[in-house]
Amino acid sequence: MIDKQSILCDTRRFNKLTVILYSGLVVGVLAVSPCSTWSCARHFRLGPTGPRPLRGRAQPWCCLSGLSSRERAAHAMGSYLALTCLDLIGLASNRGIWVCLEHPADKGFSPYPSIFHTKQVHFLQAAQGLQRHRFDQCAFGCPFKKPTEVLTNDVEGCVHFRHRCIHISHEAAIGLKGKQFKTSSLAAYPPRLADCFAWRCAVSSCDDSQKPSANDVWDPPAGSPELFARRPPRQQSEGLLPGPARFQG
Repeated sequence: MIDKQSILCDTRRFNKLTVILYSGLVVGVLAVSPCSTWSCARHFRLGPTGPRPLRGRAQPWCCLSGLSSRERAAHAMGSYLALTCLDLIGLASNRGIWVCLEHPADKGFSPYPSIFHTKQVHFLQAAQGLQRHRFDQCAFGCPFKKPTEVLTNDVEGCVHFRHRCIHISHEAAIGLKGKQFKTSSLAAYPPRLADCFAWRCAVSSCDDSQKPSANDVWDPPAGSPELFARRPPRQQSEGLLPGPARFQG
């Protein structure tokens, strides 16, 4: 559960986390920001009371018009956590630490937003030499297809994160199942996928031939403290306030 007590929502506590990154005690970072405010399922309305889209594809960091205060707050928190994860990935990759950012796969067209269709991710990918790979979680035992993408410095990511669906059909992960949204059950990884992430992190940190190289492009002194201080969770629909140059769109 993400709340104001979370490390990712507390600048001081998060700064301590970056100190640990620099200490050499961290072997890998798997960053997964909540995808509820990015979900394509929001664009399939479930009647007048169903969740509404909060983001557009062209400007995902800005709220869509006509949202309630609660929806704007959810959008702001989702944006804050997503940018926090991007900065964490950048800081860790800069130290030569295995990193992997996981999020739902980009559909590639409007109106569906995607964290992978942002200038921030494009910059991070280019600056750190990261790779994007797409796979379907059903290949790891998920009951739904769930197309997924990862941004990683794993040198063998193209081998382990490329499995696609070979099933005849899948139930759509849209709507309700009992009293819960079907997407709720997708928050947890299938055990085989969780094992794959853990295994790749362990192998990459122990095998010098697969260990990611450090990169001097990222600028840690201009990192998370400034980024977080200028992106408060209570920001409103006017969009993101000014921050580090590397994350400006």
